[in-house]
Amino acid sequence: MTRLPIFRSAVAALSLAVALAGCSNEADVDPGVRLVQSAVQAAKAAVGGAAPGDEAALTDLELRSALQQAGQPILQLQIEGWGGRTLLAPVAVNRGVTTWISNDRINLSSRDGVLLATRGLASDLMSATVPSAAKISSGAGSHQRLHVVLDGADQVRKVVFDCTLASVGPETVTVLGLGYATRHITETCTSPSGTATNHYWFQGGKIRKSTQFTALGGPALTIEAVID
Repeated sequence: MTRLPIFRSAVAALSLAVALAGCSNEADVDPGVRLVQSAVQAAKAAVGGAAPGDEAALTDLELRSALQQAGQPILQLQIEGWGGRTLLAPVAVNRGVTTWISNDRINLSSRDGVLLATRGLASDLMSATVPSAAKISSGAGSHQRLHVVLDGADQVRKVVFDCTLASVGPETVTVLGLGYATRHITETCTSPSGTATNHYWFQGGKIRKSTQFTALGGPALTIEAVID
């Protein structure tokens, strides 16, 4: 099984999350604190009490087992061009929109797995008008997207995209050591400035994995639902 290079080791990453959360606003990180505190204890036990910073990382399945013991949903995030992976815990749910936070203070907001906003990236998605997961799951039809983006010069830009859905077909994807039978759907979006494509892997009606863009020219985000 693959070993994860998450901040040198999975245990180190989870421990760092506790340290950062302990210095932050309690109202905005408490659920994440509870998750990582439980996961750190389980992760240390899984590697025989290894101290944070040890080179030996957990296997995918060891980390999954530790996270399951924490008893809360968890996402895994990869940012194109950044290297490594990080974990996100839910901190708030409001009218069907879930806000997630990572140990390095990256925030994502999504509805049923469809990305709505980010914070902590070089070019943040401030808000978005997007299709529902049910619409995307159909794998057919067209629609518009509106992205409100904060660019590198701290200027807010509104970009309208014309998008088309297509079904690629069945695929098996592996998320933190487990394989899932999914349907691969693409969403190709075009604006006067260029084109970008989102990829979604549906397990039934749930988005198990996705690669979604925030802004043209910005890094794509690969988001995996590890623990439901």
